[in-house]
Amino acid sequence: MFKSKSVFLAFVVLIGLGLATFFLRPAADRGRAATGRVPLVMTLSFVPDDPTEYYNAHLGEWLATHGLKEGRDYRLKSLSAQGDLGTLSLLMDAARQEQVDILITFQPQTLYNAIHRVPEITKVFSILTSPGSLGAGASDTQHLANVTGFYYWPDYEKLLDLLRECKPATRTVGTLYYVGDDEPKQQLERAKQAARDRGLEVLSQPYSSQSEIPDAILALAGQKPDAILLGPCPHQSIVAPGLIKAANALKIPLATMLLDKVRNGTATLAYGVNQEAAAKKFTEILAQVIRGANPRDIPFFNGRNLRYEALVNARQAQAIGLSIPEVVRKRADRIYE
Repeated sequence: MFKSKSVFLAFVVLIGLGLATFFLRPAADRGRAATGRVPLVMTLSFVPDDPTEYYNAHLGEWLATHGLKEGRDYRLKSLSAQGDLGTLSLLMDAARQEQVDILITFQPQTLYNAIHRVPEITKVFSILTSPGSLGAGASDTQHLANVTGFYYWPDYEKLLDLLRECKPATRTVGTLYYVGDDEPKQQLERAKQAARDRGLEVLSQPYSSQSEIPDAILALAGQKPDAILLGPCPHQSIVAPGLIKAANALKIPLATMLLDKVRNGTATLAYGVNQEAAAKKFTEILAQVIRGANPRDIPFFNGRNLRYEALVNARQAQAIGLSIPEVVRKRADRIYE
């Protein structure tokens, strides 16, 4: 009798130790132990551009800083719709068929489509500016249960202030915007309001497809703006070079929130969030989800909570006949000579 009780107690202790070991493991490990399956993470973009390529190229090394290893803790797959909405819908269906566990949505069209096409799949977003307008939630804390991520917040006010300091004679600012989505419309209205508050006028030229972009740029250049604003755009890889070329031809400054455009000498000035800092915050959120955290409990992260930088390229400014005032040189985070 005593021997059988001892065996029983030893059995209970072993089970208890096993359960304790199981629940003390990271959530991602518990999920694998329970299902025998490594989570499948898919990055999906509407159109490939510099930001999406940057994220896709470095995602594995970023996750490694959080102790997550590809193959052991997650499987990774990257796809792009190449700018075609029909293809985007087909890729959403493929994500469901492949039983994707976490869908990383780059750009607004991707998140909007994912919310409506594959509502059951967990989503982590980035490279967009207004998740609320896409149906992701009413606020950063009140959002869809299986959606979270990082979004940028263009500071048009500070960007236009920097532009006016560099070129006080500025009265009109030209920009392109994509017709058909709520997010570009919302950003255009924010830019227009910031301009009105400063006595400026935004000359906006719409386009509804990639094929219309060259004509839209020509039409914008024909309005002879005093400066060009390169804002958030779902076709950045086409719009950016076109606007840069137009600005150079008109000998006017190009202002943007994309810091890399100033670093590489294609834009005159920029005010925005460092891309590495944004990627770091996005990866923190993604790592939590891979480890098993519930997206419902993770607030959306607004990029305006990160540090912004003011950059000016004096060499590019000189090429268009613009000299950088001393007040800007003192205030800017960096001047590229």
